[in-house]
Amino acid sequence: MTRPHANYREFIELAREYMLGYLQEEEQKPKISPDISKIILAHPRLGPSKDSLSSHSASEQKSLAGSEEEAEKLRDLNQRYEETFPGLRYVVFVNGRSRNAVMENMQERIARNDILLERREAFGAMCDIACDRARKLGAKL
Repeated sequence: MTRPHANYREFIELAREYMLGYLQEEEQKPKISPDISKIILAHPRLGPSKDSLSSHSASEQKSLAGSEEEAEKLRDLNQRYEETFPGLRYVVFVNGRSRNAVMENMQERIARNDILLERREAFGAMCDIACDRARKLGAKL
């Protein structure tokens, strides 16, 4: 990854390819490197206080605003997700989706109970988020 890149999308897609390749290599081992979880855990939980989020994350999660009851349900789902997938955090490219759509997706992924797919989806979502942020900042894609 030392060569120059024509644009951010090319760089992010190369990062996606590298991360998924690294994950695939790790999945062949008896024990996956803790680095995989560290990368995924770097992503913030959905729905926490906006004071604890970066300005980008707060803006992206604004569609998740709701009542205190809905916020509690999202906290419970985060907890269930993290109990189902130890060492992971739910990562999704919100992209304006409603709170209900995001919570339904989280429930489906908990019910699916496939940690290998969760890791892949987390890496993919992180790259999708990076592309979206670069686009919003006016970067050449």
